[in-house]
Amino acid sequence: MKVIVLASNNAHKVQEIQSIFAEYKIDMYIISQKDLLGDNNIDIDETGSTLQENAMIKADAIYSLTGLPVLADDTGLEVYSLDLAPGIYSARYAGEHGNDSANRKKLLTSLTYKTDRTARFRTVLHYKDSHHSFSIDGICEGTIIDQERGKNGFGYDSLFIPIGQTFTFAEMSEISKNNISHRALAAHSMALHLSSLQSSHHIPQEISYCILVSIFASLNKAEELSKLLHKAFEEGCTYEMMYEALLQVYLFAGFPAALEALSVLHEVYGSQSHKQLEEYNVELFIQRGQATCKQIYTTVYGKMMNKLHKISPEMSEWMIIEGYGKTLSRPGLSIQHRELCIIAILAAGNWKNQLYSHIRGALILGISPAIIQETCSYLLICNCIKEYHSAMTILRILSEYITH
Repeated sequence: MKVIVLASNNAHKVQEIQSIFAEYKIDMYIISQKDLLGDNNIDIDETGSTLQENAMIKADAIYSLTGLPVLADDTGLEVYSLDLAPGIYSARYAGEHGNDSANRKKLLTSLTYKTDRTARFRTVLHYKDSHHSFSIDGICEGTIIDQERGKNGFGYDSLFIPIGQTFTFAEMSEISKNNISHRALAAHSMALHLSSLQSSHHIPQEISYCILVSIFASLNKAEELSKLLHKAFEEGCTYEMMYEALLQVYLFAGFPAALEALSVLHEVYGSQSHKQLEEYNVELFIQRGQATCKQIYTTVYGKMMNKLHKISPEMSEWMIIEGYGKTLSRPGLSIQHRELCIIAILAAGNWKNQLYSHIRGALILGISPAIIQETCSYLLICNCIKEYHSAMTILRILSEYITH
C-alpha cells in the first residue's frame, strides 16, 4: 500500500483518480493536499511555460512539504488555429483567474474569423516520489462550437464537442464525460505506468497488511478490519502473519482490542484459524525478552529498566516476560516488522513518549526513515491526520539525532 498526495483541493479529482486506479488493482490510497496539509494557503507559483512544467512545479512543491509520493496535474484547452492558445493561460485567458464566462467570451471572439475550430483538451499528470519523476499526457480532440450548450461542467465545457460525439462536455453526464475526458485518459495511462512500479515499494505487501490491520484493530474499527482481512486473504497473506500482527496488539492497545480483532480474523480465515499454543516457559521468556529488548534499546536499556522498576516493579518484569519474551520474540514475524506495526499502533493512539522510544528502536535496528514514514503514512488511510503529523515530527527529530 502506498499513500499518494494529490496536489489539489478538489475532492472530486481524488475520487475520480482513486476509482480509476482501483480498476487496475493498484494498491494506492489518494489523499488531497487539503486533507493532509489543512486549509493553509499554499501559494505555488506556476511559472512554467508548458503544462508539463507547471505540473512538475506543483509536484515538487508538495513533495518538498510532505516527503510523500505526489500526483499533480495541469490542464489546458489548446486551439490549433490560435497556435495552441489559451494553453497554460486557460484559467485566466481573459485576465482574471477563474472567470469562466469571460474566458469563453474571449475564446469565441478570438475565433470569429477562423474557419479551423479544431481543438484539444490536454491534461498532464506528473508523479514524483523518492525514486521517480515523470509526466503522462491525456488528450481529448474535438471542436469549438460558436454557441454555448449545456449546463454541466465548467471552464470551456459548454463550447467543446469531443471528436465522434454530438454533445458538448457540458451536455454530458459526469459519468459519460469521465469515460472520455482528457483527465481520465491521463489517469488511465498513469495507472498503467504505476502498476509496473509497484514492486519498488519500500514495504512488502504482506507487511503493509500487517501494519494496517494493527491500526484498525487498535482503533476498534471492526468493519474496516474485516474488509481489509478479506482483501489480505484474497492476496494470499498467511493466517500466521496476520495472527502475529493482531496478537501483539494487546500489548499496546489492550486485551479487548486484540480479542475483538482476533475474532474477526477467525471469521475471515475460517478453517485456517489454527494455532499451536507455545509452552509457557518463564526462563525462556526472560532470556528471549532481555535479548530482544537490549537489541532494540541498546545503550539506554539499563537506564530504562531502572526507571521502569522504580515506577512499577511488576510492569518492569511483565514487559520482559510478557512483552518482549513471550510475545515480541515469537516466530512468524521479524522484530523489524513487529516494530513497524507497533509504531503504527502507538502513532494512531498518539502515545508520544512510547512512540519516541519505538521509532528510536526501529532506527537502531536499521529500519530507514523512509520506511518508517511510509508506515506512518498508513495513518492517513484511517483519517488519523493529526497523529500522522505528530509522528513525523518525532521521526524528523530522531533521524537528525541518530544520523549525527
